[in-house]
Amino acid sequence: MIPDTAEGGGREARGLTFRVIAFLTIALLPLGLIAVIQTQEYQREALRRSELAFLALTERAAAAEAEVVAGAIGAAQTLAGLAPGILGDTEGCNDALRRMIENDPQFSFVGFIPPDGHIACSTADGALTLPMTPERLEFLENPRRLISSNQRGPVSEDWVVIISEPVFDAGRYLGAISISIPNTVLASASGSRRPENLIAEDPLEMITFNRRGQILSTLSGEPQPPEALMPRQELTALFPEAPSAFTGESRGGDMQTYTVTPVVPGEVYVLGVWEPELPRLGRLPTPVAAVLFPLLMWGASLLVASIAMHRLVLVHVQALRSKMRSFGRSRQLDVAPPQAGTPAEFREMDAEFVAMAESVLRDEAQLEDAVREKNILLKEIHHRVKNNLQLLSSITSMKRRRADSPEARAVLRALQDRILSLAAIHRNLYLSKDMSAVEAGRLIQDIAAQHGVLPGQSRLRMVLEPVVLVPQQAVPLSLLVAEALGGGNTADDATPVEIALTQDDERMVTLLLETGPPAHATDESDATIGENLIVAFADQLGGTLDRQLLDTGRCRITLTFRALDTVPDALDY
Repeated sequence: MIPDTAEGGGREARGLTFRVIAFLTIALLPLGLIAVIQTQEYQREALRRSELAFLALTERAAAAEAEVVAGAIGAAQTLAGLAPGILGDTEGCNDALRRMIENDPQFSFVGFIPPDGHIACSTADGALTLPMTPERLEFLENPRRLISSNQRGPVSEDWVVIISEPVFDAGRYLGAISISIPNTVLASASGSRRPENLIAEDPLEMITFNRRGQILSTLSGEPQPPEALMPRQELTALFPEAPSAFTGESRGGDMQTYTVTPVVPGEVYVLGVWEPELPRLGRLPTPVAAVLFPLLMWGASLLVASIAMHRLVLVHVQALRSKMRSFGRSRQLDVAPPQAGTPAEFREMDAEFVAMAESVLRDEAQLEDAVREKNILLKEIHHRVKNNLQLLSSITSMKRRRADSPEARAVLRALQDRILSLAAIHRNLYLSKDMSAVEAGRLIQDIAAQHGVLPGQSRLRMVLEPVVLVPQQAVPLSLLVAEALGGGNTADDATPVEIALTQDDERMVTLLLETGPPAHATDESDATIGENLIVAFADQLGGTLDRQLLDTGRCRITLTFRALDTVPDALDY
């Protein structure tokens, strides 16, 4: 056995390692917290200032674009008010729209779009027919101002921004005034430049989008901005009432500063993407440098303590645990000695475990041999008892055939049935793989067959659930069924026989047996013996017995008892 002093030393060693780690952590925690809190406050303030600066730059960059869009909206509203008076004159309507194009060359197309999409009044050469798109369908269902884009305009075949203003006459919807602005006009108005020519104060990307999240223009001039620069949120979730800025992770996994400002409140917004200006200390950001030093000190101390714990304790505990697990799962014992350098305490533990495991293996082997011998002897006993009972049954059958009186033959027949029932029980016991559990349903089927009630007969109605009983309960139950079948008039094939065996969740077993009218034997003592045996078997099972004589003259027996989980301990007299 391991000495008490060794056990105490092991506990002291483990406690010391834990205390060293705990004390180092407590000593460095206040300094680390102060550095982290101050740095985070400084970082938040610096980041907020940079966000406000980027927001001002975004508003300045979007001001000219907002002026162009506002001018187009004003022109569309003016034409929507004049449209009911000029729509009747197609030539006059076309001339009026062309004069607007001449006076304001920033528009590439102006036209009146009726609900059916057939455009007769526009600045295009000839009539046009527009296909039904989701934007047009939404506009027809809810006529209101719509600012959208088309990467390939039907007239200019260029990327255009479209302002659609509904036209009403006395509350009746007539169509919409549509004004197209080339994307290049918006780009030049906002003073955008290509990404390769950007300076430090320029955004990485600037995106103009409408309330549906549709992109109207970009700083790079590409219809679809780089996915890695976009924020995690969808554009439809970025509708602030006032200009706002925030710093967050982009879809590419980088931290970016995003600014959002309205161009046309509720209609058009501008999203700016900027490289965040985080304070730095040397090549490292300030918060990283402030947190890194206390973390390195704490990590170094923790690393030393962990290495010591691993090399001195954990590696040896894991080796011993591996031996225990292998022995517990597969009974394979590794008797190899511990590795060189293993502390003496663990060597003693390993030796004690190997000795204990070898003792367990010897005891288990002896128990297995004893159980195997017991099962062989029990099977042999049941087999011989079954053979002897069959021999007695044969002798009884011979005596019955030679008997002169019907009363003697009836008595011998009843005796032979009881003997065969006992033989069937012993046959099932020695054929069962587990002699501590017997299938009650198979026993009942065998006993019913001995009384001429065979499966498949029309007169037999048998419902047997898979009920497993210990032999101490299976034997009296089988004998009770044999007495019940022998006491009823079942010789006639037309007499129906019902047998049901069920078990509920609480292991309560119910046997229901209904046979023909009781046999009128000349020797009433035999009937009395059978009834007494049935009562005795029910008492032996510890159950409740109910016998009923039905109006039809049939006899019904109901027995309820609790199935035992284990074999009761045998009494040693």
